[in-house]
Amino acid sequence: MTLKDILEKCGRLSVYKNRCITDDYCELVFFSKDIDQWDRALSSILGSPRKSAGVKPVEEDLNLTKDSGGIRVEQTLFEKTFDDATVIAKFWPWNDKVYTTLKMALLKKMKKDEKMKFSTKGDKGETSLLGGQRVPKYDLRPDTYGTLDEASSALGVARAGTSAQKIKEIILSVQKDLLIVGTELSTLTEDYGKLSRTINESDVKRIEKIIDELQQAFEMKREFIFPGESVVSAQIDVGRTIIRRAERKAARMKNEGLITNEKVNQYLNRLADMLFTLARYEEAISKKG
Repeated sequence: MTLKDILEKCGRLSVYKNRCITDDYCELVFFSKDIDQWDRALSSILGSPRKSAGVKPVEEDLNLTKDSGGIRVEQTLFEKTFDDATVIAKFWPWNDKVYTTLKMALLKKMKKDEKMKFSTKGDKGETSLLGGQRVPKYDLRPDTYGTLDEASSALGVARAGTSAQKIKEIILSVQKDLLIVGTELSTLTEDYGKLSRTINESDVKRIEKIIDELQQAFEMKREFIFPGESVVSAQIDVGRTIIRRAERKAARMKNEGLITNEKVNQYLNRLADMLFTLARYEEAISKKG
C-alpha cells in the first residue's frame, strides 16, 4: 500500500489544494464541509482513528508522530501497519473552519537482511542533476542546493532540541519547503515542466504570516542581537545564517540565468527573516518556562 494508492481510493472526494505528494509523504487541503466523508474514507482504509479530535495525545502518539510534526489535541490521527510499512495520517480544520489540512506519511520497514545501498558514481567528483545531467560537485547548482541541505540539518538539531510543539511544526514545514527548493535548484530550466511542485507566492505569503503571528506573541527587542541566549535559539540562528549563505548563492544563480522562478529568491529572503523572529520567539518562551 502506497500513499498514492490511498489517495486513489479517496479519488471521489473533493480536494482544494495538493501541497505535496511523494512516495512517502503527502499533504493536501480539503474543504471542512467534507470532513466526515474524509473521516469515513480513511477509516475504511486505515481503520478507526488511533486518536480522535479533542482527545489529548498520549506518549505513544507523540513518539509515532515526532518525525512528522507531532500531534495536537485538535488533530485526528490514524495509523495502520501493512506488510512493509506503516501509514500514519492526521487531519485538522483551520481556525476559519473553511479548510482542513490532511498529512500522511509512509514509514518504511527495513528487512532483516536488507543493507543500506551506496553508490560509487560520485567518486570522481561529479553528481547528477534531477534530469540526469552530470555536473562537477563544485558546480553552482549542487553547491547551492547542498547549502540548503546543510541548513535543513542545522534546523533539524533545533527541532530535536525544542519541547515547543509550535516551533517543531514550523521547522518541519521549512524543512519540507527546502526539499522543494532543492529539487527546483537541481533542475535545469528546460526541465522545469517536469516538476510537479515549485515554490510559489503562497509559500512566500505563508512565511510572512508566520512572522506576523510570532511577532504578536512576544515583544521583539529593539537592539542588536547576540545569538546564544538559549541552545535552541542559537541553533535556529545557525540555520538562519546558512539560509543567508544559500540566498547569496541563489542570487548568483539568478544573475547567471540559472533560476527563472523569482519566488525562490523571495522565499529564501523571507525565510531568513522568519528564522530570526523564530529564534527570538524561542528565547522569549524559554525564559517563561
